Amino acid sequence: MRYRPRVVRSGGVCDPLRLMLGVLVAATIVTVLNNSMITVVLAAVGRDLSATPSALGWTATGYLLPFAAGNALAGRFSDRVSLRWVFTLGLIVFAVGTVAAATAPSVTWLIIARGVQGAGGSMVPALSAVAIARVFEAGRRGPAFGLLAAGTGAAQAAGPVVGGALGEVAGWRSLFWVSTAWWCPYSSAQRGPSQPPITLPPRRVPS
Repeated sequence: MRYRPRVVRSGGVCDPLRLMLGVLVAATIVTVLNNSMITVVLAAVGRDLSATPSALGWTATGYLLPFAAGNALAGRFSDRVSLRWVFTLGLIVFAVGTVAAATAPSVTWLIIARGVQGAGGSMVPALSAVAIARVFEAGRRGPAFGLLAAGTGAAQAAGPVVGGALGEVAGWRSLFWVSTAWWCPYSSAQRGPSQPPITLPPRRVPS
């Protein structure tokens, strides 16, 4: 058995594929930003939570490890269950970890919250690529992948800059509150009349 992409063709101002791509790129940017933007505010975190240098190191590593591990597993998991279900689950887990990190009363709490963040966030980049491969027709798939890659690269490079700016203006906790912004476009898209077609399952055809 092999998978054949289930293609959706659409166009116009209210193109559901454009809406879907915007949601996927925005969610990917937010999860990738969280890899690095906290590194520039660790000193402030240490002062606020009375954390040791080793504990502060785990604040950053606590996100990176589950993010890297989960990224490799998310695609295989989505082959067995609904892509939309796994993608939404990842965003919900990421949101729970983000709110927990923003309200962390201690560095231990923050490290655990960062791990939850990383586990949820790991599902987003991988499944965004899977969704594009499944639903975009051949002529639009390349530009869609290019936009996703550009957003990912920009987020990786901008993480320290964004983290430093937010930390300076509003404190280190603002990094996490701002990271919940992904839910606005995603929830709006799910309620809209043209729901993003990430709900489409893979179609199995004889090999």
